[in-house]
Amino acid sequence: MKKHFTKFVFTFLTMVLLGQIGVSQTYIWGGPGDKNSEFDGGLNDWTTYGEPENALWEWKENGAADKGNYFGNRGPIQSPSVANGAATFDSDYYGYNKIAPTPHTGYLESPAFSCVGHESVWVQFNQYFRNFASITSLEVSVDGGENWESVGNVNPDYSYNDETSDDDVKLIDITNFAKNQPDVRFRFVFAPNPQDNRCFYFWVIDDVYVIDSPKADPQITGTWFPPQFFNTPQAFIAADSFYFIMEVQNKGGSESKDILGKVTLVNTSTSTTYHTDSVKFDIATGETDTIEFSSFMPSTDMDTGHYAAVYDIFVDSAATDAWKRFIQYFDVTGNMLVKKVDNGRLYTNALTTNDDDTESYIKIGEEKEEYNVNHYRTGDWADNDYVSIVATDVTMSLAIGEQDDTLVFDTDVSVLKLADTILPLLQNLSGEGLVVDNKPNPQMESIGYSAEHFDTVVEYSEFITPLYNGDDDKDIALEPNSKYLIAARWGTDQTYYQGIDNKYSVYPRYYFSGQLEYLLYTSDGGFSRFSGSTGGGWHMGLLLKLVVPFPESIDEEDLLPENTVIIKENPVRDRLTVDVDFQKNIEKATMVIHDINGQIIDMRTVKDLNRGTFNFYTNNLPTGTYIFTIFTKDKLLSKKFVVAK
Repeated sequence: MKKHFTKFVFTFLTMVLLGQIGVSQTYIWGGPGDKNSEFDGGLNDWTTYGEPENALWEWKENGAADKGNYFGNRGPIQSPSVANGAATFDSDYYGYNKIAPTPHTGYLESPAFSCVGHESVWVQFNQYFRNFASITSLEVSVDGGENWESVGNVNPDYSYNDETSDDDVKLIDITNFAKNQPDVRFRFVFAPNPQDNRCFYFWVIDDVYVIDSPKADPQITGTWFPPQFFNTPQAFIAADSFYFIMEVQNKGGSESKDILGKVTLVNTSTSTTYHTDSVKFDIATGETDTIEFSSFMPSTDMDTGHYAAVYDIFVDSAATDAWKRFIQYFDVTGNMLVKKVDNGRLYTNALTTNDDDTESYIKIGEEKEEYNVNHYRTGDWADNDYVSIVATDVTMSLAIGEQDDTLVFDTDVSVLKLADTILPLLQNLSGEGLVVDNKPNPQMESIGYSAEHFDTVVEYSEFITPLYNGDDDKDIALEPNSKYLIAARWGTDQTYYQGIDNKYSVYPRYYFSGQLEYLLYTSDGGFSRFSGSTGGGWHMGLLLKLVVPFPESIDEEDLLPENTVIIKENPVRDRLTVDVDFQKNIEKATMVIHDINGQIIDMRTVKDLNRGTFNFYTNNLPTGTYIFTIFTKDKLLSKKFVVAK
């Protein structure tokens, strides 16, 4: 199902910021070169105090809150004046080392200044913030600090383990509090979340200015994830439709007119642009508008690879250059549901089996069992009596993020085939009888199983465990155009963490579930979760194998002529190009790239084919021998090729 990303507080977003302040401003207090604005050499005339008293803001020469245990390999704030230091509140360091035990609150108070003669007053600053369970707010006083009024949470859209970019720019209107006031001061407040009294991780502030009448500042605040799922097998990419929608908010002090919005869909693996569209619009100050672009319907010719949907807004002048570009990534794969993540940062994500949505893990209840369930749809491949496509293994990927412990537990896996009456997005699927006590269920049948004992899950671990059919034989035969569930059953009173794929982000913005559907089922009440790409997800998928007989065991009349397929270049490096010529129209033909053991790497089906040229990208394959197999409903042909790096 489609998700509007503002509902997930930017969980799936990567922000590509194009710079810093690019327009001139009228400064009421501070400005570039001012020691207090830039925290040049220290906190200077700022005041810090805390509850408890050791919960203080600090000046850090390197501009990083890097004393905490969870800072990791992050760098400093990327503010214009970071070279002369920045103000930091290191909640992680204070709480973990019990210097200022949580809950704690830290205040950073500005010097006093006058706003007399100014009808518009705004605070602008650079920040780098990572949240666990904290509130970051701005407060204003006009009576010498006796009373303080809160402007509100500065970062309301950042949930557990979310963080801003390291060069984020905030522009906050304090006009209602400060206009024409002779004695104004403001303070930054890092405080615990009142719902659970917890804090963590850090907040870094730099280049703080008070300005008069800022220009308009349109910013992209959310987008619609264009494809149905992050990982979409190429075999049924054409069954999807892409919608491009973004939310834009004018965070500046005046109306923004003639904004140019643009969206571009690019296969970054091949540098191919598939779709582009643009639209012009206006936004009043403080307003948020939904901007819709024309939709795009992909075809079976859409190549496999890593895609980027790039959203841009362009305006002649703006108060900041922040949030003017939004990029969302997704993959079009072969018929593989989950791919091995060889690198990248991996994190846990909150998803619980109870009403407490504050945990960063799933705690299995003591009186019930849980089942994680993935929905797998097979492609529309040609049905040939010689050819079988089987699921050989189930992949399981788990992560514990920045935790120090390991995981030890057992799980059972069932593979179930759904009835043809089940709708494509499982709207009419009932959880009753789902791998529970072998109860019969007319909506599904069990066709295989697996089991796994986990004892060394450290940071990120990927497991591949074999599948067996109902006769206890290895491998499970799959049928085209069919729906399957992979259900992993967990015992009672266990804890596990979820694998998060951050491969394409510098920061933990992408919490991909990496499968077509994700369900959480409990034996005492049906589905407790049902979502298409909820933040995170315990990765499960099928490894597929193509089973074909040796050519000598195939009747000669069932083999396609050798000249049906011409491999343009062999060996290949990054791309296999094949010319296909049936010399007549074929209703349906399926092409598969696989290794010598039959492991499927790429797979696509083309209808109404006579002749054509097809590209398969091999840049991620190691050096070795591979096979290209093409089959129709009654004939087939296989040819070897070599990948040489």
